[in-house]
Amino acid sequence: MSWANEQFPLSLSRYVGSCAANAEQEIALGRFPNNGARLLRVAFYPDGDIETDTTSGFAFHLLNKGTAGTVNTTIATYTATTAAATLSKYKELALTFSTASGAQDVTEDQYLTWKETTIGTGTARANGVVRVEYTLV
Repeated sequence: MSWANEQFPLSLSRYVGSCAANAEQEIALGRFPNNGARLLRVAFYPDGDIETDTTSGFAFHLLNKGTAGTVNTTIATYTATTAAATLSKYKELALTFSTASGAQDVTEDQYLTWKETTIGTGTARANGVVRVEYTLV
């Protein structure tokens, strides 16, 4: 197949507000009306440093909520475990795709959400941008 037959990646970006150490949040990202999509990359770009320690961490999840918004299929995850670390501002935090068959494929009109959860006592998360790269199928 020649390069002319391949689709260039598109992207969906959403600004996400900060989240307190002991809190969780879930935010709608959108859907692909009248199209399916193959997800290529998911990342979070924080506006400030995020600090973890031996009792607190967090996880980011990209979820497929289905067409009715009631399903909770995990597409990709990033886990900051309970180890002392500083995740630097502006540095990409790339999520890892689920190994489940078809996890990267989103069918027509399925909703995507961004979910943040705590590990241990949790750690505060900075404002930032979620970016989902995809091609239409």
